[in-house]
Amino acid sequence: MSEQLDMFDTRDYDAEAEAKAAWKSRMIPAEWVAPEDCMAGPAGTVVQGWKCPACGKIEINGFVLSINHGIDPDIPGREDLLDHCISMDLRRVS
Repeated sequence: MSEQLDMFDTRDYDAEAEAKAAWKSRMIPAEWVAPEDCMAGPAGTVVQGWKCPACGKIEINGFVLSINHGIDPDIPGREDLLDHCISMDLRRVS
């Protein structure tokens, strides 16, 4: 969602930068280990991932964290998602 800018732009860029820095400081980088052969490499490959601050699950990257937990490490979002995770676990039905 882009915002139309004109010569009377009244956005507070310093406040936006502070909010983004505060949000990034709450994000937790973590090592993600591939459980099987996947896009990251063979099983056991370690890559820099992100840990959900609410549930503690580690995801392979910020995009997957955003899709599964509603939190993007690079884009400030809802503060309530830092305490309550929206992820759902898929389980095998036998």
